[in-house]
Amino acid sequence: MKRKLTILLTVVPIFLGAPIVFIVKAYAHCPLCVIGAGLAATGATFLGVKDIVVGIFIGAFAMSLGLWLSRLITRQFIPKQRIIIAAVIFITTVLPVMQFMDRYTSVYISWGGEYGSIFNTTYIFNLYFIGTLLGAIIMLVSPALSKKLSRLRKGKLIPYQGLLITFSILFISGLFFQFAI
Repeated sequence: MKRKLTILLTVVPIFLGAPIVFIVKAYAHCPLCVIGAGLAATGATFLGVKDIVVGIFIGAFAMSLGLWLSRLITRQFIPKQRIIIAAVIFITTVLPVMQFMDRYTSVYISWGGEYGSIFNTTYIFNLYFIGTLLGAIIMLVSPALSKKLSRLRKGKLIPYQGLLITFSILFISGLFFQFAI
């Protein structure tokens, strides 16, 4: 189907007298992925999974998607392009799902001063958003841990080492936040 569509889009302009347009593969951030992630997250919370745990997995998904898509553009147009692309994709994946995850927690800080000052107030945090940040950090740290393990093993790799490390950390952190906190 893709090949037929490409041929159709390159041949039709010739018959219309328009200049020839060459179609190449297009990679875009799919809104369907965001909707799917949102439905999975909402379904998980209905099954009793805490918002912070859902956030960990959505944050890891969003960061890995952002890092993967940022590598597809090989030519650099602006400085720090890969970081910007990964951040934009992370944000555009995490924020739409955030409207369905409305559980908050509060932390009261009483270090001194009048109530309402920066050191004596109550801070409110969205548990899902905290989880997404933790998931993103896990995705950023996992490759470094994999390299460290390879160095400790004198260059030898465990089969699927990167996946094992990433999913193990995600699974352990999910279990910790689900049952311990």
